[in-house]
Amino acid sequence: ARPASDGGGAKPAVSVDCNQFACEKYEWYAGEFGRCSEPCDPGVRERDVVCRSTTTQAYVADSFCLSQTNPVLAAPVYFEDCDLGPC
Repeated sequence: ARPASDGGGAKPAVSVDCNQFACEKYEWYAGEFGRCSEPCDPGVRERDVVCRSTTTQAYVADSFCLSQTNPVLAAPVYFEDCDLGPC
């Protein structure tokens, strides 16, 4: 049996390019610490630590960043002690 022909001419391509866009990458993003939870004496300041797309900056599920070796992942600091002095 002879292979099907496209009508002659040049030999058809054996391969074509695909996936010409870079793979999406993700990173941990740590926001700024907020205000102290107490007006005086020891309290806690809180911040957001989220996983986001490096392309769109959109927040995504933390599971996208779990393989990252970012220092925020190694020791994510969501809280920080604060002390504004005695009342």
